[in-house]
Amino acid sequence: MRMPEKRYFSGMLGGCAVGDALGFCVEGSPRKVCLDYIEEVLTPRRFELAGCEPYRFGQYSDDTQLTRELLLSYVETKGFDPTHYAEHMRRLFEEGRAVGWGGATTGSAERLSEGVPWNEAGEPEPSAGCGSAMRSGGVGIVSFDDTEELLRVARTQSMITHRDERAQAGSVCVAFATGFVLTRKGFSMAELVDEATGLAEQVAPGFARSLFRLKQYVCLEPEKALPLIAAEGGGGVKATGLTPFVVPTVLWALYSFLRSPDDYLETIYTAISCGGDVDSTSAMAGSVSGAYLGEEALPAEITGRLTDQGQWGWQELRGLSHRVWEVKRELSGGRTKDDA
Repeated sequence: MRMPEKRYFSGMLGGCAVGDALGFCVEGSPRKVCLDYIEEVLTPRRFELAGCEPYRFGQYSDDTQLTRELLLSYVETKGFDPTHYAEHMRRLFEEGRAVGWGGATTGSAERLSEGVPWNEAGEPEPSAGCGSAMRSGGVGIVSFDDTEELLRVARTQSMITHRDERAQAGSVCVAFATGFVLTRKGFSMAELVDEATGLAEQVAPGFARSLFRLKQYVCLEPEKALPLIAAEGGGGVKATGLTPFVVPTVLWALYSFLRSPDDYLETIYTAISCGGDVDSTSAMAGSVSGAYLGEEALPAEITGRLTDQGQWGWQELRGLSHRVWEVKRELSGGRTKDDA
């Protein structure tokens, strides 16, 4: 398998960050608020109306922070070392740089700070949030050419914060979808869903059954698809939209991408339109869409505003993704048109 070009690696990380930043401004808001935000702020590009206090527009949250730290760890160790990645998490938390971390991830970071080993720090069942799935696009770009390795790494990185098998299955699905589209420019929706379902079956059969039904939901308009997807795995639409429960959030993120695979912003708008945990749904959808379309599909007026409290803007994220590409090429012996 040939190495994809660098622009798809940076497309994944940038796609995650842009989706995350756009969703972060209305995280936890009801669906109507999110729909108004899309119509009144995002579509006409009136970003001065976006309220992200105490942060400025362009700030991304833990979805991108933890994806970035996973990739930094990969570059530093030339592979995936869960102990090393967990140390990155611990430092981010202890230094007060964590933005928007959920309860499970915060609890795990606290235990890591207390010296609990990474494989014991994660929240046990029945905690099944999407905190590990939202960062697993990074797994997809480093393990796209080895399904067994992808399965192992996606599950292992999930266990640092989420030990529930449904959360692990969500991590596997987002990682697989990202890696799948990275190397298939023109793909079959049924093939993607079927192969992802087969992997999920090895981890959490109930999650796999929900994922298989995604092929039916993609044919429906969002208003009809949302309550069906929200109900998967025993979930439901709350007053504020989708909760962080991993089954519907991952399904909605994939639904958003599959509805408009050739249009990054339309994918993000759909991902945000559900209401609720929209920074996570749009970060996951953005990771897959960016990996498929490449960095040129990302809106420059938004990438130019990306920030993590004044650091790690677009150029730094892009540079990291290129270092990841170099390490992956070195390890795999791949060749691309970028060789010169």
